[in-house]
Amino acid sequence: QKTAYEIRLSLVGSEMCIRDSFTLGGRSNARVNFRVQVPTGVRLDLLGVDADIISASTAPVRARTVNGDITVVTSVGPVNVETVNGDVDARMTTLSGPDSVVAKTLNGAVWVFLPETVGANVDAGTTNGDLTTDFPVPAEPSGNRKKLETTLGAGGTPVLVRTLNGSVEIGRLDAQGRSYPRP
Repeated sequence: QKTAYEIRLSLVGSEMCIRDSFTLGGRSNARVNFRVQVPTGVRLDLLGVDADIISASTAPVRARTVNGDITVVTSVGPVNVETVNGDVDARMTTLSGPDSVVAKTLNGAVWVFLPETVGANVDAGTTNGDLTTDFPVPAEPSGNRKKLETTLGAGGTPVLVRTLNGSVEIGRLDAQGRSYPRP
Protein backbone atom coordinates (compact mmCIF):
# COMPACT_ATOMS: atom_id res chain seq x y z
CA GLN A 1 0.00 0.00 0.00
CA LYS A 2 1.50 3.28 -1.13
CA THR A 3 1.36 6.34 1.13
CA ALA A 4 2.34 9.79 -0.10
CA TYR A 5 2.25 13.12 1.69
CA GLU A 6 3.41 16.39 0.27
CA ILE A 7 3.33 20.05 1.33
CA ARG A 8 4.35 22.61 -1.26
CA LEU A 9 5.09 26.25 -0.52
CA SER A 10 5.51 28.71 -3.33
CA LEU A 11 6.04 32.45 -3.39
CA VAL A 12 5.16 34.47 -6.46
CA GLY A 13 5.70 38.18 -5.98
CA SER A 14 3.97 38.96 -2.69
CA GLU A 15 1.68 35.89 -2.78
CA MET A 16 2.37 32.74 -0.78
CA CYS A 17 0.60 29.52 -1.70
CA ILE A 18 0.47 26.49 0.61
CA ARG A 19 -0.74 23.21 -0.89
CA ASP A 20 -0.98 19.81 0.66
CA SER A 21 -1.84 16.34 -0.52
CA PHE A 22 -2.11 13.09 1.35
CA THR A 23 -2.84 9.83 -0.39
CA LEU A 24 -3.18 6.42 1.20
CA GLY A 25 -3.58 3.61 -1.30
CA GLY A 26 -4.98 6.00 -3.91
CA ARG A 27 -7.51 7.66 -1.56
CA SER A 28 -7.24 10.81 0.47
CA ASN A 29 -7.67 9.86 4.10
CA ALA A 30 -6.24 12.57 6.34
CA ARG A 31 -6.89 15.84 8.09
CA VAL A 32 -4.30 18.59 7.86
CA ASN A 33 -4.39 21.80 9.87
CA PHE A 34 -2.33 24.81 8.85
CA ARG A 35 -1.69 27.73 11.16
CA VAL A 36 -0.27 30.66 9.24
CA GLN A 37 0.71 33.92 10.91
CA VAL A 38 1.15 37.03 8.80
CA PRO A 39 2.07 40.60 9.74
CA THR A 40 -0.69 43.02 10.71
CA GLY A 41 -2.50 44.45 7.69
CA VAL A 42 -1.60 41.68 5.22
CA ARG A 43 -4.57 40.92 2.94
CA LEU A 44 -5.67 37.29 3.07
CA ASP A 45 -6.92 35.30 0.09
CA LEU A 46 -7.80 31.79 1.32
CA LEU A 47 -8.98 28.90 -0.84
CA GLY A 48 -9.93 25.38 0.19
CA VAL A 49 -11.62 22.27 -1.17
CA ASP A 50 -13.23 19.92 1.35
CA ALA A 51 -11.83 22.26 3.97
CA ASP A 52 -12.96 24.52 6.79
CA ILE A 53 -11.39 27.98 6.87
CA ILE A 54 -10.93 29.98 10.08
CA SER A 55 -9.33 33.41 9.95
CA ALA A 56 -8.72 36.14 12.52
CA SER A 57 -7.02 39.17 11.03
CA THR A 58 -6.65 42.92 10.85
CA ALA A 59 -6.88 43.12 7.08
CA PRO A 60 -9.20 42.49 4.14
CA VAL A 61 -10.17 38.84 3.75
CA ARG A 62 -11.32 36.74 0.80
CA ALA A 63 -12.11 33.12 1.68
CA ARG A 64 -13.63 30.46 -0.60
CA THR A 65 -14.18 26.77 -0.12
CA VAL A 66 -16.28 23.91 -1.40
CA ASN A 67 -17.64 21.52 1.24
CA GLY A 68 -16.53 23.40 4.32
CA ASP A 69 -17.42 26.09 6.84
CA ILE A 70 -15.88 29.56 6.87
CA THR A 71 -15.34 31.70 9.97
CA VAL A 72 -13.78 35.14 9.52
CA VAL A 73 -13.18 37.80 12.15
CA THR A 74 -11.50 40.99 11.02
CA SER A 75 -11.20 44.62 12.01
CA VAL A 76 -11.00 45.84 8.40
CA GLY A 77 -12.97 45.21 5.22
CA PRO A 78 -13.62 44.36 2.51
CA VAL A 79 -14.68 40.81 3.35
CA ASN A 80 -15.74 38.26 0.74
CA VAL A 81 -16.55 34.75 1.99
CA GLU A 82 -18.22 32.05 -0.11
CA THR A 83 -18.78 28.32 0.21
CA VAL A 84 -21.01 25.83 -1.56
CA ASN A 85 -21.82 23.34 1.20
CA GLY A 86 -21.14 24.83 4.61
CA ASP A 87 -21.90 27.59 7.06
CA VAL A 88 -20.48 31.12 6.92
CA ASP A 89 -19.74 33.27 10.00
CA ALA A 90 -18.30 36.72 9.21
CA ARG A 91 -17.65 39.32 11.92
CA MET A 92 -16.31 42.82 11.29
CA THR A 93 -15.44 44.99 14.28
CA THR A 94 -15.15 48.10 12.09
CA LEU A 95 -16.48 48.78 8.64
CA SER A 96 -16.63 52.01 6.69
CA GLY A 97 -16.24 53.79 3.40
CA PRO A 98 -15.64 51.63 0.33
CA ASP A 99 -15.36 48.42 2.40
CA SER A 100 -17.90 45.81 1.44
CA VAL A 101 -19.15 42.53 2.82
CA VAL A 102 -20.19 39.53 0.74
CA ALA A 103 -21.18 36.35 2.61
CA LYS A 104 -22.70 33.49 0.60
CA THR A 105 -23.41 29.78 0.70
CA LEU A 106 -25.76 27.50 -1.19
CA ASN A 107 -26.36 24.92 1.54
CA GLY A 108 -25.79 26.29 5.02
CA ALA A 109 -26.51 29.12 7.42
CA VAL A 110 -24.96 32.58 7.20
CA TRP A 111 -24.19 34.77 10.21
CA VAL A 112 -22.89 38.28 9.59
CA PHE A 113 -22.06 40.50 12.55
CA LEU A 114 -21.52 44.22 12.01
CA PRO A 115 -20.61 47.04 14.38
CA GLU A 116 -23.72 48.54 15.99
CA THR A 117 -22.78 51.97 14.59
CA VAL A 118 -22.31 50.76 11.00
CA GLY A 119 -23.54 52.73 8.02
CA ALA A 120 -24.52 50.04 5.52
CA ASN A 121 -26.87 49.14 2.68
CA VAL A 122 -27.93 45.58 3.48
CA ASP A 123 -29.25 43.15 0.87
CA ALA A 124 -29.85 39.78 2.53
CA GLY A 125 -31.94 36.78 1.59
CA THR A 126 -32.67 33.09 1.93
CA THR A 127 -34.90 30.78 -0.06
CA ASN A 128 -35.36 27.92 2.39
CA GLY A 129 -34.73 29.29 5.88
CA ASP A 130 -35.43 32.19 8.20
CA LEU A 131 -33.89 35.64 8.20
CA THR A 132 -33.38 37.49 11.49
CA THR A 133 -31.56 40.65 12.55
CA ASP A 134 -30.63 42.40 15.79
CA PHE A 135 -30.73 45.77 14.04
CA PRO A 136 -33.90 47.86 14.24
CA VAL A 137 -35.68 47.32 10.92
CA PRO A 138 -39.37 47.45 9.97
CA ALA A 139 -41.24 44.29 10.90
CA GLU A 140 -42.23 41.85 8.17
CA PRO A 141 -46.06 41.78 8.01
CA SER A 142 -46.16 38.01 7.52
CA GLY A 143 -43.76 37.44 10.42
CA ASN A 144 -41.73 35.17 8.12
CA ARG A 145 -38.88 37.12 6.61
CA LYS A 146 -36.96 35.70 3.61
CA LYS A 147 -35.46 38.93 2.26
CA LEU A 148 -34.15 42.14 3.80
CA GLU A 149 -33.18 45.27 1.91
CA THR A 150 -32.53 48.11 4.32
CA THR A 151 -30.23 50.97 5.19
CA LEU A 152 -28.45 50.86 8.54
CA GLY A 153 -27.32 54.18 10.00
CA ALA A 154 -26.33 56.58 7.22
CA GLY A 155 -25.86 53.73 4.73
CA GLY A 156 -22.89 53.52 2.41
CA THR A 157 -21.12 50.17 2.88
CA PRO A 158 -22.66 47.44 0.70
CA VAL A 159 -23.48 44.22 2.59
CA LEU A 160 -24.68 41.23 0.53
CA VAL A 161 -25.75 38.07 2.38
CA ARG A 162 -27.23 35.01 0.63
CA THR A 163 -28.07 31.37 1.15
CA LEU A 164 -30.35 29.03 -0.73
CA ASN A 165 -30.88 26.36 1.94
CA GLY A 166 -30.28 27.80 5.38
CA SER A 167 -30.99 30.68 7.72
CA VAL A 168 -29.50 34.17 7.71
CA GLU A 169 -28.73 36.26 10.78
CA ILE A 170 -27.49 39.86 10.71
CA GLY A 171 -26.18 40.56 14.20
CA ARG A 172 -24.81 43.59 16.04
CA LEU A 173 -21.42 43.84 17.72
CA ASP A 174 -20.84 46.29 20.58
CA ALA A 175 -17.78 48.58 20.78
CA GLN A 176 -15.71 45.71 22.23
CA GLY A 177 -16.67 43.36 19.37
CA ARG A 178 -19.10 41.26 21.43
CA SER A 179 -22.42 40.12 20.02
CA TYR A 180 -25.62 40.96 21.83
CA PRO A 181 -27.40 38.08 23.56
CA ARG A 182 -30.65 36.96 21.99
CA PRO A 183 -33.78 37.83 24.01
